[in-house]
Amino acid sequence: MVLLVDAEYTYLNPALNLFSLAMMLKCYTDRPLVYYTYQNYLKSTEHLLDRDINFIKSHGVGFAAKLVRGAYLEKERHLAKKNGYEDPVHPTFEDTTKTYTKSLNKMLDNIKMEPTKYAVVVATHNEDTVLYAVK
Repeated sequence: MVLLVDAEYTYLNPALNLFSLAMMLKCYTDRPLVYYTYQNYLKSTEHLLDRDINFIKSHGVGFAAKLVRGAYLEKERHLAKKNGYEDPVHPTFEDTTKTYTKSLNKMLDNIKMEPTKYAVVVATHNEDTVLYAVK
């Protein structure tokens, strides 16, 4: 059994991220059991994924991620405009695809090096991304 932690809104993500990382450290056995969701339509995802992998790796336990493109673009853009902060969403579909591909490659590289310590869920409706992951 595994736990997938959905991180859907930027205003909740810091707390969910902290909770997920703590659970990864606490609940690791012989494989990762807790998967944190990385919304690849957000500009900060590449940095966040790198930071989290390095943090968990430094503690010698496994890391798992659920990679999604993201479904809350309009809501996030509206909140940014309403509250006067920078739009956290990539400006184009292509930028989101680049981030998703980088995230996927990062996870697959880690899985290749340590298959029992890393895991990924490829959560997307994008056919090209699924075909890329399978290949």
